[in-house]
This record gives sequence, structure tokens and C-alpha cells, in this order.
Amino acid sequence: MIEGIRKGQYDAILAWHPDRLARNMKDAGVIIDLLDKKIIKDLQFVTFHFQNNSMGKVLLGIAFVLSKQYSDNLSDNVKRGIKRRILEGKVLNKPKHGYYKDINSFLQPDGRNFTLISKAWKMRQEGKTLDQIAEYLNEQGYEKATDNLGKNHKPFEMNKKRMFEVFTDPTYAGVLSYGSTNVNLIDIYDFTPIVTPDEYFAITKIDDSTGDKRMRSAGTSRERRQAEFMRGMIQCGICGLTMTAGITNKYLNSGKVNKYLYYRCDNKGCYFHGKSVKPQMILDFIVDFLRENNFTTEEAYNDYLAEMKSLNIGKNEELSGMLKSFNKRLESVKNTIEDDKKLLRTEEDETMKSVYKDDLKEALKKQEEIEGYIAQTKEELTKLKDGFLSFTEFLELFQKLPSVVENSKDLTERDFYIRKVFLNLTVNKEKVLSYQLNEPFAELIKRGFVTSNRDNRT
Repeated sequence: MIEGIRKGQYDAILAWHPDRLARNMKDAGVIIDLLDKKIIKDLQFVTFHFQNNSMGKVLLGIAFVLSKQYSDNLSDNVKRGIKRRILEGKVLNKPKHGYYKDINSFLQPDGRNFTLISKAWKMRQEGKTLDQIAEYLNEQGYEKATDNLGKNHKPFEMNKKRMFEVFTDPTYAGVLSYGSTNVNLIDIYDFTPIVTPDEYFAITKIDDSTGDKRMRSAGTSRERRQAEFMRGMIQCGICGLTMTAGITNKYLNSGKVNKYLYYRCDNKGCYFHGKSVKPQMILDFIVDFLRENNFTTEEAYNDYLAEMKSLNIGKNEELSGMLKSFNKRLESVKNTIEDDKKLLRTEEDETMKSVYKDDLKEALKKQEEIEGYIAQTKEELTKLKDGFLSFTEFLELFQKLPSVVENSKDLTERDFYIRKVFLNLTVNKEKVLSYQLNEPFAELIKRGFVTSNRDNRT
């Protein structure tokens, strides 16, 4: 279009809005330059008023800048949304072979197909070729899941290329990979892997694939949990920036390797740059704090209930909306089923009867699928209503909390409870300098609803 304007084929542009013409500063600059040179005589938009004068060009330039910002934000938002779903362990595209996607987009074993794909991995371990394994699956009548809950399947023919994709996919060892983002599914929910990481490494070595890199980038289950422990919570007492959580190896004379978690300041302008603190000092402070501050008061419990009810309102509305939608879809499908049955009773043409039978069969499958969604949604709503701790349970939880944080071998459990109470902690080499609490705990202390156990400690 610009080339045509430069050749004199036309001298004006009609468009819906300036963002239809440019979403980067190079294109915007070309258009404004042509206006300055009077090669473009005028611009007319449906949803934007432009006058070919100095002020009009200023406003046009602002519109182009906003268009670029919209484009950049849209790209960032899409990437952020994709990354968030991956970090939640949710599959973006079609389910993996041997699995189906449940209502939460989590991968679940797909019955007989899961068994067949497991057998395929064992055959590969035994040295069978990709063609031999593909032929075996085809002979067994392998079918891929086409919907949630694994209710519907369709015939799927395996070949060498598809088998290569299966055997180089780290998902089967529990690591979901998308671009540079890798997450350990076993840490997120009760995912059932087909092979162990060691088995996966052995097979991908046979295939000379790059799968090992993705697996190692996610780390082993234990290492990943260690690195995530209080990640993003620890701040440098010198510069105030968040410290990096990492794992260091210490090689023993016996040849064994011990792994240690640390928090390090990576701010090059900070006096504390490159120096680290050990988590034990921070843990000791947290345990002492929890022992010295008694949150087990009736006022604290009432604040807990108020917060939980507030959080549950949004979730309840979401699930209720889903349930309402599913019920409408179910009603529509039931009406379709009744219509198909009536047509079958009155239709005399056998060809049309066959068509109506297929439609009825499809509608019945759809009804079963929607009823499954409804049952799951109702179960989630019930869990939501029964999810509050009783006052007795609340007391027991906070009475044992210091012991859990201090002694639990499950780092995920310890991290969960620490994050519930603490927002962040500021530290130096020797001690915790300050801290911030999450709500309602910060407000409980501020309002004097928390009693001190300092005087009662032995």
C-alpha cells in the first residue's frame, strides 16, 4: 500500500482506526513522514478523528504509540497466561498418548490406552524399533482419547514419526515442557508417570534426542522442592532486593555429594553481592516466632473464617456458574434426544432412520459426558462448603505448627505453612532483621488479638 502511494497511484488512506495501519514505530514513522512530505494528502478513520495539521499529527503519533503498547501487552499477557497454565501443570493442547485431560486440564491415565503406551515404552527399553512398536500398537487397535474424562476415542494409526515424538517427550517421566518452562507434574498433583527419569534418560540416549536437557532443567523432584523452598520470600538486608534461592553441591571424600540450599544476593551494586545465608538461621527465627505468638484465640479464628469465606465467594460463584451452564447444556441435549426418538418412531425411510440412530447415539454420549461434568462440579462445591476448619481443628493446627515447620521432612508442607503466615523476611549474614506477615496475621497482631507465649516458654 505504501509503495502504491509513493508511485502516485493514490494519495489518501481510509481505515477503521490508526492501529490498522501501524503497531510498530517503524511503520508509524513512515506514515507520518509521508504526511510531512505531503505525499499522503489525508487520512480518514471510522473510529478516530484526524486533521492534517501539526496537532493532528501529534494525536496520530499518540494513537500509534498506544497501538504498539496494546500489541506488546497482548503478547506479554498471552505468554504469561501460557506460562501460568504450564506452571499449574495444565496441558495446553491435545492430551498425550495414553492419557486424557480431565476437567482441570490435568493428565490422567486413559485405561487400556495407558497400558498399551506403557507396553510400548517397555518394548523400546528392550531394543525394539520404532516401526515394530508402531505396528504392535496398530495391531492392538490403539485409540486416542478425544474428549475430557476419556469417554470418547477414535482410531489412531501410529507410525515411526509419532513413536519418536512419544519417546522424546519428558511428560511420560513426569516433566511437562513448553518452550523454556519445565515443571515436575508429580509435585503438583497425583500424576502417574509411565517411566522413571533414569529409564527416560536411557531411552532418549538410544534415540540421540535432546530430551535429557528438558528433564534436567526441571531437576529431580527433591532438588526442585529444595530450590522452591521459601523462594521469593527472602530479601537482602543491605539492598532490599529479593535473594536468589539455589542449591550447591559439597563433594565428600567418600565420593558422595551432599546438596545444600542457600539464599544469595545477586545485586552487583550491593555490598553483600555474592554472599549467601543458610536457611536454618531463617527457620529458627520462624519457629521461635510461631512459638512466641499464640494465634489460637477466638478473635483469630473469627478473622480466619471471615477471610476464608471471602476467598470462597469467588470460587463458589465460578463453580455455580459452571454448574448452571452444564445444566443448560444437559437440558438442550435431553431435548435433542427426545426429538430424535420421536423422529425414529415416525420415520419410515430406513436411510433416514439410520441417520437419526447415529444422531441419537451421539446425543446420548454427550449426555453422559455432561452428567460427568455436573457430578464433578457438585463434588467441588461440596468440598468448598466443608473446607472450613472447626475451632478445635484451628487450635490443633496452630498448636502443632511450630513443630511442623521445624521437623517435617516434607519441604512442600513446610513451605506451604510458612507462606501462609509470612509475606517476606529481610536478613543479613547473622540474623533476620525484619519481616512482614500475611493477612489476617498482620492485622491480628496489630489489633492485639494475639497473645505472647514468651513468658511461658521453658
